Amino acid sequence: MRTSLQLQRIGISGRGLVVALPYLWLMLFFVVPFVIVLKISFSDIDLAIPPYKPLLEWAGKNSLAIRLNFNNYVFLFTDSLYLRAFGNSIKVAFISTLLCLVIGYPMAYGIARARAATRNVLLLLVILPEALRSVGDFRMIAIGSIMFFSILLLPKGLLGEASALSLLRRQFGEAWSGRPGPPVGWR
Repeated sequence: MRTSLQLQRIGISGRGLVVALPYLWLMLFFVVPFVIVLKISFSDIDLAIPPYKPLLEWAGKNSLAIRLNFNNYVFLFTDSLYLRAFGNSIKVAFISTLLCLVIGYPMAYGIARARAATRNVLLLLVILPEALRSVGDFRMIAIGSIMFFSILLLPKGLLGEASALSLLRRQFGEAWSGRPGPPVGWR
């Protein structure tokens, strides 16, 4: 309670904090990296670390010079490889947006007009593929973790070579063969 009173004194309400957190997250993980990449795109190449020259340099005692390099963008819009890639990206984006509209709006309309009991089943059918995909992602993360620790512990002799592979076979044989147990041919 004391913290909420302190926040209210400086003009931040609980609702404002709830709204501000996603914006801070967006700033931290989208806007800041975007600005860094944008800065690099306007700088000159340099054979050093970092591999680009600074945009701002002191030109004199009290003056700051901004050195922008537009050659990267000139090259981007004049090279046929990048123009074709850009055109293909726009074409794929347009077609996928059009397909989403053509398929999504009638589907959403049908779900909205369905009876309440049917609506829940239809929503489940729309959401279920994404949920199942995340289960597959979890399995791949688990396999990667087991392999990482196996590689880490094998050279030290703390883990026998056969035990890491047998653990993978027992735990994830079903994922590779489509049936429980070790995949065909593994003994």
